[in-house]
Amino acid sequence: MLIAEFEWDDGNVTHLAEHGLDASDVNAMLTSRITTLRNKRAGSGEYKFIGRGNGGELLTIVVARTAEPGRWRPVTGRRSTDGERKTYER
Repeated sequence: MLIAEFEWDDGNVTHLAEHGLDASDVNAMLTSRITTLRNKRAGSGEYKFIGRGNGGELLTIVVARTAEPGRWRPVTGRRSTDGERKTYER
């Protein structure tokens, strides 16, 4: 799965800020290993990306596919749970 860049606009930037994250946190994941999981929650993005943000903090970002290969739209995100950390560390 190609993960080259994230698509940003005021909507997803504002939503992530409500969860204490910003675009630079999420963009930092592009330089780390990313674990991908299918998102089981309906109505949200198709996948969850787990990777390291600024300062090495582990983040989980729900993303949706865009028309451009390798470009993903962050829908929401947060700091990873203990369970997501274990999945990432496998």
